This record gives sequence, structure tokens and C-alpha cells, in this order.
Amino acid sequence: MSDLPTILQVVHGYPPREVAGTELYTARLTGALRDRGWPVAVLAGTRDPGHAQGALRAPEEPGGPWRLVNNLPWRPLAQRERDRGLEARIDAVLDQVRPDLVHVQHLLFLSVGVTWRVPVVATLHDAWGWCARGGTLLRDGASPCPGPEPQACADCYAGWARGARAEHALGRLAGQLGRHLQPEQLQRAWHAVPGPLRALTRRGPKPPQTAAGARARQQAVGDAFRAFDLRLAPSRWLAEEAERQGLGATTHLPHGVAPGPARVGGGPCVFLGSLVPHKGAHLVLEGWRQLRRRRAIPDLVIHGPATDPAYAATLPADRLGGVVPPSQVPGLLAGASALILGSTWPENAPLVVLEARASGCPVVAPRLGGLPELVVPGQDGELYEPGSSTALAAALERVLDQAPTPRPPPRFDDHVRAVEAHYRGLLP
Repeated sequence: MSDLPTILQVVHGYPPREVAGTELYTARLTGALRDRGWPVAVLAGTRDPGHAQGALRAPEEPGGPWRLVNNLPWRPLAQRERDRGLEARIDAVLDQVRPDLVHVQHLLFLSVGVTWRVPVVATLHDAWGWCARGGTLLRDGASPCPGPEPQACADCYAGWARGARAEHALGRLAGQLGRHLQPEQLQRAWHAVPGPLRALTRRGPKPPQTAAGARARQQAVGDAFRAFDLRLAPSRWLAEEAERQGLGATTHLPHGVAPGPARVGGGPCVFLGSLVPHKGAHLVLEGWRQLRRRRAIPDLVIHGPATDPAYAATLPADRLGGVVPPSQVPGLLAGASALILGSTWPENAPLVVLEARASGCPVVAPRLGGLPELVVPGQDGELYEPGSSTALAAALERVLDQAPTPRPPPRFDDHVRAVEAHYRGLLP
């Protein structure tokens, strides 16, 4: 047995069920720490129709995560991001694991009211600490948000939660049906429903929210973050913004990735990301089309899960390449002519940008959030004015003409050693 202290990683999702950036980072960090001898347990939120709301599922295999079922996609602002039922289940995991330190990666779909009992490190992966709309910092899901303002936040969040009554009813129905049907049967049945029909569940009336509820939510989440012993952020932009929003002193700790395969190039341009409006696949498509009308350029392939089925249905099927398993992403990027980001929200520090640089793939990205820290124009690729397909097309043209060779990104091993040093600084 290891004589190192036990770490509990807490996150809102975990592979293979959930595979976005925060989830992948948590899995990679967990694996690296275990390789170095640290005992590491994982507690992850999950959507799991067929299991009752709040059900706690023990690890299915050695080293697997504890999964805490939350099938309800939102909670009223006045609830202050708390769920006492979930907190009781989290307490049960703490009793079972008995960690010496907790590393919070995300509390979305979990609860901010937990008493962790031991030192806590928190990594900020987005602006959820002060933006209830999933940390996207987009007013009404469209325009950049100038900052929290109670009534505006309440109205914006109500729009995001539109149709939530239907989604909550479906979540509860799935929990009841789970007594008679296997969860896998329910999931297959749900995914067999055409995307546009599934999207109808999100078109209900706006659930009423108030400025007082928004203030209560901000206070509760801020209190939780301020109580943590250490806050980390992978971009200077997010660290500075967290401090400006009153979450407390936040340390900038860049992410890292493993070295990529040898550069091949000559393949299509690629988009890699969830198919949701703020990731901007539509903007990438329009910019690529503008340039292709003027000259011959490589094809475009859009990869990613249809997280928003209605939005995904607006993209041309002949451009969709499906979901790429994480293990295949470096090889895909090594052969791509460019990675193109269309984000309209201020991305923090997307791992895919670092993976592109590690594979020698130039990046076209908006000048927004933490992205300018990762992409030096003329070296790693090009930056463009956010939201402008014309500017995106011009940036892509420069990349294709100049074929820059990106700088190697920080190495993941170095990042893990820095995380270990922070852990040791908080442990007895």
C-alpha cells in the first residue's frame, strides 16, 4: 500500500460517460497521480436516466469513479446551487474514502454546501463561479456578458432553463421506469428519438427567477470558493477574473499535455468540440465557406457530440465527422491542415489547443478569454476578431499560406509535478 495521502477528485462528469475538457483533464490527472503512487478516488456527477435522482453508484471496477446521479439539468437560483440530498450522498463517499485532501474540479450538478472536512484545492475551468449559465459568460446565450448584475442574471438564467419543467418531469419519469427497465434500455430509447423532437423538451415557458435569487446564488457559490484553501486556474485571464469577481486569490497554473505524434499534415481542417451554439461550429463553417468560394482549400470536418440536438441538426450532415475518441485526437490533429475554433464565449484554456500544438497543427482561434495566451499569431496559428466569419476566413487563409510550426506546449508531467507540490503545501 502507498504511504502517500489519499486524494479525492470531485467533478461534474467523468469518462467514459462524459468526455468534455474538464472531465478528460480530471481523468488524466487521476491516472498520472496514481502512476506516481498517490491513492486517488473520484466522485463524479452524472446523468443516468433509469436510476433514481440522487442515487449513489459505487465504482463498477477497481479505480472507477463513484457516480452521483443528477438527472435534473438546472436548479432555481434561490436554491443557491445546493441540494441537501446530494450532500448526504457526498458525505457517505467522504466516510468511505476518508481522503486527506479534496481536489474540486467542478461542482456543477453537485452542491456547494458540502463540508469537506479536509484541505481543498479547486481548479477553475470556466466562469461558473460567477455565471450561473454554465459559466459561459454569454448574455441570453448570444452576446458577451459585461459581468454579473442580479436582474440581468435572473432573466438570462431563466432563458437558459426554458423548458426545464418538461426536462425535470422526464427525469423523474425515467427514475420511476428504472424500477422495471434497464437504464441502458431507457438511454437507447431516448437517443433513438430524433434530435428535433428531443429539443422540444427545451421549449417551454421560462421558469421564474428573481434578482434576489441571483444574489443568493452568487453569495453562496462565492462563499464556497472563498472557503477553499487554494484556487488554481489554467489561464491568467481566468485567474484575474476570478479575483475581480471576489472568489479570492487564484494561482495561475497552466495545463500541459503529452507530446504528440509526428506531424503529417495535408488533411482537412477540423473543428473539435461539442455541437452547441457557443462553441461556434456554424461560424467555422461560414468562414471556411467564404474562403473556399475564393480559392481551393482543404475540406472541413466537424467533430463532436450533438450536445444540443436542435443546433446540431442545422449543420450539414456531409460535414459532420462524429465523435473522436480522446486517444485518437492527437493523430487526427497531426494530419489536419488546421484546427479551427469558433467560440463565441471566452474559453479558458482548451486542452485541444495544446494537443494541436503538441501535434504540430496550427490553430485558428478567436481573440477571446484565455486563448491569446495559447496562440501566438504567426507562430502557433492565427487569432481573429470573435464572432466574425470574415475575420476567421482571413486568419485561416494566413495559416494555410504560411503553414506555421506551433511551439511545443507545456508538458503534462511538469504540470502534474506542480499539482503535487501544491498538494504537499496543504498537507500536514
